[in-house]
Amino acid sequence: MNLLEFVRDQMRMSHIYQPVMIKALLGNGGRMSTRDIAREILMYDISQIEYYENVVNNMVGRVLRNRGVVEKKKEVYELVDYDLLTDDVRQLIVEECDRKIDAFIQKRGLNVWEHRGPLQTILDQLFF
Repeated sequence: MNLLEFVRDQMRMSHIYQPVMIKALLGNGGRMSTRDIAREILMYDISQIEYYENVVNNMVGRVLRNRGVVEKKKEVYELVDYDLLTDDVRQLIVEECDRKIDAFIQKRGLNVWEHRGPLQTILDQLFF
C-alpha cells in the first residue's frame, strides 16, 4: 500500500490519532514504542496542557513565588538569581530535583497521579 495515497485518500478519521502516529513514526526512523507514540498524541491534547497551566499558576508557581524561588512576569516564570548559578551548581540542583522526583514516585507509586481520575489511570499505564 502506498502510504501517501492512504493518508491522502483512504484515511478516515474520528480523531487526530492516525496522522499523529504516522507523522511521529516518519520522524523516528519508522519505529517507536507505544509509550513514545502516546507522548506524541499527548502533545496535541490541549485539555492536558490547560490543566497543567492551571497547576503551574495556582499551585506550584504560587508556592515557588511565595518561597522566593521564582518570579512571574506576565506569562513567564524566572528562577531568582539564575545568572548567579554556575553550570556545576545548576547540574547539582538538577540532580537533586531528579532524586526528589524519584523518591516521591517511589514512595507513592502510581498514586502520584490518582487525583486525575480515570483518564490519568490510562496515562499512568502508558508512562510508568
